[in-house]
Amino acid sequence: MIRELTVTGATCLALSAGGAYAGGLDLSGQPIMLLFGKGTRAELSFANIRPDVSGSDFTGQQTGDVGVDFNNVSLSYKTDISDRFSVAVIVDQPFFRHTEYSSGFFTGTNALVESTALTIAGRYKFDDRWSIHGGLRVQQMEASTRLPALSYALDTSKETDFGFILGAAYEIPEYHVLVALTYNSEISHNFAATENGFNTGSFEFTTPEAFNLDFRTPVSTSTLVFGNIRYALWGDVDITPPSSGTLVTFADDTIRYRLGVVQKFTDTWSGLVRVTYEASQDSAQNIFNPTDGLWGLGLARSIRPTNSTSPLVLTTCVLAAQRVALGRSTTARASRLACASATTSESKLCMVRRFRWTMLASTDEMPNFQRVNLDLRHGRP
Repeated sequence: MIRELTVTGATCLALSAGGAYAGGLDLSGQPIMLLFGKGTRAELSFANIRPDVSGSDFTGQQTGDVGVDFNNVSLSYKTDISDRFSVAVIVDQPFFRHTEYSSGFFTGTNALVESTALTIAGRYKFDDRWSIHGGLRVQQMEASTRLPALSYALDTSKETDFGFILGAAYEIPEYHVLVALTYNSEISHNFAATENGFNTGSFEFTTPEAFNLDFRTPVSTSTLVFGNIRYALWGDVDITPPSSGTLVTFADDTIRYRLGVVQKFTDTWSGLVRVTYEASQDSAQNIFNPTDGLWGLGLARSIRPTNSTSPLVLTTCVLAAQRVALGRSTTARASRLACASATTSESKLCMVRRFRWTMLASTDEMPNFQRVNLDLRHGRP
């Protein structure tokens, strides 16, 4: 019984790795828990995310919906090379933001940051308790922004650079307990900048180092508790093109907490509840990330087919709603840029359709999830 429940819990950890938005520019949360799954498996995940974020600017005019719909895709594959050594390949979008102002003083203003990362990781077990994991991360990134009110435009080159991950884990297999700590290194990109149509030189932007703590533990033969804590060092990260000076500064590090419970009701049906929280920083926001803080509730159900011979698993996820608020106004350079300031916060409907296909080597470990999430984002205007 516990063996089946543990597989379900591991899948929940993988499913809850990302979100529509997180602190800084985080998107996927740089998950690595697939490396701790049993056997060989491949996963494809696709999400269509439709954020709805609005407020008023410093003149009191409505900003309109500054959130832009986007797709989030990830691929991953994991296999065991031997009883002690396993490898995983993960392709995700670790950092992303896209905002666009449709009304108010900043009409036409938009900001876009895109990234794709390939992580090749290995895990080595010293014994049935202790293991280490690590690997290489290749990350590609580019950014652009338009500020019509200030007659300013920026486009960067697309740059590819390298980082690494390193971590350790402790588990008690007979009780299905696992605790894993992973360090994600910073990655520096040296962008060529085109400002207002002119090549103005280059500037460096560094995605921050981060620590992920993942854990799971059963509390009974039918109940599993799991969670994740992500600490990302966004404090003092900035975007500073050569001629404009600093456009954006991220003033605070972020800590995001997730805690969930999986309950097995029958041999074929389980349920999940997951809570997510990220504290409001009460600091100036910017055009790349105008929201501040997050809290949410995730609900899921798992259906395990009893007579299925197919190793294919389809996972569906729908994000129902989130409450958002623009942060306080900020100035990058007082003479150049003032970002939107919120005077209102509104509850919004944000639809996300997520599909995940998982191919397992053994149908004995095949869970199937249908999930509905209710994520609520809060902030202080």
